[in-house]
Amino acid sequence: MKSFLEREGYLVSERYPETEEEIKKLLAGFPDDDPNKMDILKHLPEMSRLEQTMFLAGLKKIEKKS
Repeated sequence: MKSFLEREGYLVSERYPETEEEIKKLLAGFPDDDPNKMDILKHLPEMSRLEQTMFLAGLKKIEKKS
């Protein structure tokens, strides 16, 4: 379906709600005025699965250090 829609000229992005929610949950521990947090949340819906997974792994490392 994705390939068909792209061939028809639609901009298609895949969503990974489980990963997005886990990232949001981990980011909740950061201050609301943190520019990195705001930037990640802004771009989260358009990130690829690889980018989301990379951010999630980084956030988990930070969480373990805390």
